Amino acid sequence: MELDHPSFGKVKSLGFPIFMSDSPARLQSLAPCKGQHSGQVLHDLLGYSEDAINQLTSDGVIA
Repeated sequence: MELDHPSFGKVKSLGFPIFMSDSPARLQSLAPCKGQHSGQVLHDLLGYSEDAINQLTSDGVIA
């Protein structure tokens, strides 16, 4: 299937492997871009401070 990505334009992706006539599959969101949720994961799940995350970003460790 072809999707419109906000950063990359039209991209090809795999379709849905199962088809059901009474409840067709729908795409609810696109896959995240590389590094899109790095800050959130570091903060919410691993307890990093905002300053530490900003330092990692400025050092080029995370995108």
